[in-house]
Amino acid sequence: MHSNAANKQRFSYAAILGRKASPARHMAKILMAAWMILGMATQARAVVEQVAPASSQLICFSSFCNDNGTYFDGTPPFPFSKKYTFDSAQAWCSFATWTYSDRALEGRFLAFYTCGNFAFALISASCPIPTTNPGALYTLNPSSGMCEREVNQYTIEFDPALKGSSTIAIEPSASQATYVRVTNSITKQPQAGVQIRIRVDVESGSGGHEHHTDRPKGTLTGTPCAAPEQACITATTDDDGKAGFTFMSTIVSGIHTFTAACVNPTCTNEDSGGQIHVKVEGLEQIPVSSFYTLQLPNRDTNHPSTHFLTKKASGKLYDIAMFYYVYTYLQSKQGVIPDFVLNDASLKWGGVLDCFLTCANSVAWGASHHEHRRGTVVDVKANGTPGSIMYENQLRELAVLEDVDIGDAHGNGSGRHFHIRLNGKKE
Repeated sequence: MHSNAANKQRFSYAAILGRKASPARHMAKILMAAWMILGMATQARAVVEQVAPASSQLICFSSFCNDNGTYFDGTPPFPFSKKYTFDSAQAWCSFATWTYSDRALEGRFLAFYTCGNFAFALISASCPIPTTNPGALYTLNPSSGMCEREVNQYTIEFDPALKGSSTIAIEPSASQATYVRVTNSITKQPQAGVQIRIRVDVESGSGGHEHHTDRPKGTLTGTPCAAPEQACITATTDDDGKAGFTFMSTIVSGIHTFTAACVNPTCTNEDSGGQIHVKVEGLEQIPVSSFYTLQLPNRDTNHPSTHFLTKKASGKLYDIAMFYYVYTYLQSKQGVIPDFVLNDASLKWGGVLDCFLTCANSVAWGASHHEHRRGTVVDVKANGTPGSIMYENQLRELAVLEDVDIGDAHGNGSGRHFHIRLNGKKE
């Protein structure tokens, strides 16, 4: 015995095809059924998007009747007649005591079907360039008066982990695998075989860098986009509607933003909400203390805030500065208390501190100030001027007790300083 579902299915096909039909009629019904199925598939796949025309113009012409009194529809454009005027406020052509009004459409000619001279109107319009997927252009539909285009009812979005308050954070010079996904917004099913384009950029001013020219954006694994476009790849979605890729960060910290768009077929949206934060986690502003001072403003205007350390490193800095202050309190300090001035530590998100304005042999975005990347190192002024370390031997003795590495002084002249490794080792 057949199931009810099977009976219903046989009945449905029979209703479409017919059990007793001529071969020609049978073929016609098969074609009709195929057309219906194709129509349903198209309906599930595409949608008509409408926008108002960017501009429109109503042009007035003149026309005539034949000698026998019948309407003569000549070949446009008809000679423009000053008898017919265009009222831009009302959008109609007027002649004598009558008017004709119609919010007409491109390619449609309007006239009074009576003999004698009468107005002949033509509407022309231009459609705007789409802001999303501009390759799929609008055309004016004569039936609706709207600019329209058929777009696939697909949507594209990044891995949710790249969005919102739970944005992924990775360290400089690290990598992160992620994906974008395309779904049919009608059927809610993943869409395979969609060609997509993914771009990466980096926010100006992020990561503590106030310069942006030629800033590295990181790299994406995949097929590079056509030259000269950079930091861009193309990919194709798999059976799960996903296109995976890997982002490789550079030595520079910052907020990296991602944009994904469908190339073929198009989607109803572009997703520009993906982010990855490239940073060293857990860095904090060096707290204010009476045992040391911060050199402000920073001479490096590209990096005005470089006083960030890990919590543990800040604790060690406080201890050694306090002991140095107590140890040298009764000593002559040239009228400066405390004589413990801090310059560079790390940027707020760590990463390379490319101090090319103030550091020798440094270039923008280059690997310089090598150990100032993770919030464990701080420079202390030691150039012999007021405010610099006056008792170097005592500082070294205290450093040993705190398991802090000072090493030799760095720099020359006014730039001489101690490079204090607060974790006791070279990074």
